[in-house]
Amino acid sequence: MKHLSEDWTAYQEYVKQSEQEMARSRRPPWRELSWLLAFLYCISLGVLAAAVRVLGRARPTAHHVRLTDAYFYVPEMALHKAIEIEALKKCVPRGQGLDLGCGNGIVGGILIQTAGLDPLVGIDLYPHQGAPALQNGYRYFIAGNIQSLPFHKASFDYAVCICVIEHVPQLEQVLLEVGRVVRPGGRFAFTTPSPLFRESTLGHRFFRFLGMRKRAEEFKILKDVQSIQYHYLSGDQWRQALESAGFQDVQVRGIFSRKQLLLYDLMNFQVHCLRLYFADKLFLFLSKRSLANRAMKWACLVLSAHFSQVEVRDSEATHYCITCSRNRDESPSPFQETV
Repeated sequence: MKHLSEDWTAYQEYVKQSEQEMARSRRPPWRELSWLLAFLYCISLGVLAAAVRVLGRARPTAHHVRLTDAYFYVPEMALHKAIEIEALKKCVPRGQGLDLGCGNGIVGGILIQTAGLDPLVGIDLYPHQGAPALQNGYRYFIAGNIQSLPFHKASFDYAVCICVIEHVPQLEQVLLEVGRVVRPGGRFAFTTPSPLFRESTLGHRFFRFLGMRKRAEEFKILKDVQSIQYHYLSGDQWRQALESAGFQDVQVRGIFSRKQLLLYDLMNFQVHCLRLYFADKLFLFLSKRSLANRAMKWACLVLSAHFSQVEVRDSEATHYCITCSRNRDESPSPFQETV
């Protein structure tokens, strides 16, 4: 755990300021400026997608299509989740699974359909995520904290966690709880940022390029607050943490290169100036106009398929996909059995 992301007050203040800035984006003159920016954004993506389509070789798969349907108005999310899905599809086993921090279940639902993960149980801190998760194919949903899982010992054949574990303060407790509810020999697979993530974000690289090193370091801390991210462990640190929690055969594979993260940040630039935020407006506009909707979905599909299917060297990975197995040797759990 580190820095200001431990300070919940700082995060609440950030949320309050963000809401105020978002409200301004819906009033003149910011509303008109954000519409103009949205138009230029769509044109730029269309031009880039056309170039990629002519020069690129990657072809969309089923999960790219599903992600495009869900995230056509925020194509950076389609790229982000495509990278994670492609990594997890290669390592998640069959059986009854648990998705830790499943959210609205879009990504898990795609894994259910394209990787055969059924039955899959979802747990999330927010109860309102239950209805969409069930609609996306989860067997059932429970509102709860992954630091104290409401399941019997050895209830699941495997567990997955998709870029959630870094947001939980008590990492050791989460790993022990996962080890408790996964059967001996069962698998645990998750994605999470690597230590290189903080220095690879667009803001940090921009300030470093200008020679503003202090401002670059301040941006890293601000990013931690905005994302509520507590942990950036190295591969060796993850191995040690997981083995201490009762896991073995830990494999750490790099995903999401610095170039991919740069593209993600460029497509997501509006979050750095929320007075000009346009994703909400773009969603409403595209939802009512079929031709524009099809054009944007095409661009999103081409870009996510092309830029997600890239081999990444561990030395340049901003994220990890980590897999491990629960030790077959039974040992007393440090937690009491939970129903």
